[in-house]
Formats: sequence, C-alpha cells, structure tokens
Amino acid sequence: MCRSLQPNALDQSRVLIKQLLFDPLPDPALPTNDSQVFDWLFGFTKLKIPVTVLFHQHASTIAQQQLLAPQDDAASAVVSFTELLQTAPCMPYSTEMHTSVYICNFVGSVWESLTTHSPIKLKHSLLFNKTLQLHNVSSHAIAPKSRPDTMLVAENCTLLLGEDKHSDLAAAYQDLNRKRVDLSGLHYGPLKCMLGYVAAETTVQWCFIPSHADQVKHLYVAICCLLCGSACSCSPCHLCFEWPICSNDHATCMLQPVQVVGPRLDFFSIQDRVSLLLSLVQAYRLLAVMSKSVPPLPGRIPLYQEIATENSMCVSGQLPQLLTNRLHGTSETYS
Repeated sequence: MCRSLQPNALDQSRVLIKQLLFDPLPDPALPTNDSQVFDWLFGFTKLKIPVTVLFHQHASTIAQQQLLAPQDDAASAVVSFTELLQTAPCMPYSTEMHTSVYICNFVGSVWESLTTHSPIKLKHSLLFNKTLQLHNVSSHAIAPKSRPDTMLVAENCTLLLGEDKHSDLAAAYQDLNRKRVDLSGLHYGPLKCMLGYVAAETTVQWCFIPSHADQVKHLYVAICCLLCGSACSCSPCHLCFEWPICSNDHATCMLQPVQVVGPRLDFFSIQDRVSLLLSLVQAYRLLAVMSKSVPPLPGRIPLYQEIATENSMCVSGQLPQLLTNRLHGTSETYS
C-alpha cells in the first residue's frame, strides 16, 4: 500500500511532475498524420514516473527503466501514480461499464495530477459514458445520431474521442470511425486531427482521427449525392446526410478512416500500464498544444453537444453550415 501524504509535509509533486515533463516537444508540434502522433505519444526517452521506493523495488527490470524512486515517496503525485500502476483491473469484466470505469479512473487520475501540479495548464472537460441515442433530431451530421463514449473538450472544441466496448475492440474501432466527423477550419484552425482511443475489456489502443476540412469538396459531394439519389449503387457516406455517394467520376468520400496508433496495451501488464501512463502524459502535452492552436471564436459550441432548437434537439456537427441549414430549413449555425 502507498503511504499517504503526512499533514504539514512539503509536497514535492510539482518538482517531480516538472521532471516527468523533461522531454522536448516533438517537431512539428501539431501532428498531421498517424506517424507524428505516434512520435508524440510513444517517443518518450527520458520520462520517468515517480513512484514509491517499495513499488520501484518490486517492479520488473523493464518497468524500472521508466520509473523513478524519489526521496519523498509520500508526495501526492507519487501516491496517485503508484496506486494506478500497482492496481490491475478486476476480472471478469461482465459489462462495457467496467471497461469505462477503469478507463475513467486511470485517465482522470493522471490528468488530474498534471492539471494540479504541472506547469502546463490544460483547461478541459473530460466527459465519460456520454453515448446518447437521439430519436428526434433536425441534424443528420452525426451518424447514427449518437455521441462517442468519451470526449475531451478544451476551448469549446472537442479534441479527443473514445469508444468503450465489453470485449470487441474491432466494434469499438468501427463505432469511433462511424461517429467521427470532419473538422471545420473556421473553428479548428490549423488542427488536422483529433486524438482518439478504443478500449475493450482490459485492452486499450490510441487512435489518430484525421480531418481534411475542405468544405468545397464536401459541398460537391453532397450535391452529387442529391443528383444521384437512391439510384446510386455505391456505399453510403455519413458525411452527406447518409445519402448514397457516387463512386464513378462524380466524387469520392473525403474522410480518411481512423488510424490506430501504437501497440495494444493490456491493463493486466504492469509494463503496459507504465506505457499507458507515459502516453497519457504525452497526450496531455499534445492536447495543451492543440487547445492553444484553435482560433478564438466567441460562442463556439463543442462537437456532439446537445443543442435545443424550436422544433427539436440537435447534436452539434461539423458539416458545411450553409448547406446544412438550407437542407434542413434552419438558420442556426453550430460548430
């Protein structure tokens, strides 16, 4: 068990967290492909997690290379990190909720320590278990009218999405790929991606969610779908309001699929828990850079947020707003 911080003791967490963030930022700072996201999340070379002396002594040789045993092993960050690393999930997982709870606790604890003690400040909202089925919506921008399980919002921009499943990681990936949308350059500026993850049972894997915000192409695709109508024999595209999209000479779907990044990490492996914690530290740094890069825009509404209108409830989407409003006969604009 970890020792708790003694009353009136000087908490060295801020110093230890600063040392944990020693690695320089990757170049370029804003990733544009899955390889660059991998460099961000797994390119750590000098990062060492502060843990208690006792835990460090009993850790494997491989894990010890990425652990630090400080003199003050009662600092709050040390206690928090040690508890996360020494606690494996309970088995068997009988529901998807068990996966979500473990992810919520692990991610939330790491980022809470960084928010409290790190010199890098990321003002964010981390929302878990937010899947929501809406049967009465006026926007078809989100297919199939549901939100991802996990969302991180900073600067009123949704920057991270996650999907949890009971045991099928492929199903989590399919849901994440199906629910993602393109990012508006007006709202997201130079950002070309969102971070993502998929989790099932005791396995989690990072994802790169690409975006190519080209509204002219999207307008062309949507008009093409209208012209082709139901006679088009091509596969459906959720970008253009779930109408068929022609695959001949008219247009093609402009969104690249979600890409998995890095290895699958198993909560039961202490080495994988160490890798997950280090990648969460790097993800926090990346999300802080991303949040500072979005253009200031008063009144911006995050993706997937519910919006009450006169006639129904909408979910904020990211399609070209002029086209969306005309097709649905509304005058509202959402992010």
